[in-house]
Amino acid sequence: MPRAWGIVAVLALSALLPGIVRADEQLTRACEAGHARSCFRLAVQALHAGDEAQAAARYHQACYAGHARSCYNLATFYARGRAVPRDPERAAELYRHACDGGHKRACQQVGSAPAAREPSEESPAIRRLKRACNAPDERACDRLGKLVARSKPRR
Repeated sequence: MPRAWGIVAVLALSALLPGIVRADEQLTRACEAGHARSCFRLAVQALHAGDEAQAAARYHQACYAGHARSCYNLATFYARGRAVPRDPERAAELYRHACDGGHKRACQQVGSAPAAREPSEESPAIRRLKRACNAPDERACDRLGKLVARSKPRR
């Protein structure tokens, strides 16, 4: 009986496979046409398949099509040197782009960047941390509080 179930599984998979291939082709066409969510989904698929270079390329396409989460994910690739050369400055730029797109964890990352270590009340890093804190994001609020406390003169 187990062999029969194996045959049934193979038949079922072979029936589904054309649909899976068509769906993948549709995602690819949509991504190439500039549909950000499709590029993001392809990036996630590539990541699950172990193809980090393809994932980075698809995150790049999705990011520049306006997908904030893709910008955040691509920024982490640059920050860690994962499938792309390590580039903290590029990562910071992508985190800012993601934050401006509404990704609160990206705002938190921007607020913890070296440029935010000596903040002024009007610095972009502080504004982004405030936005994340208002989201609300407790870690962003904590970082904001620490930065503000550190920037006040001691008596």
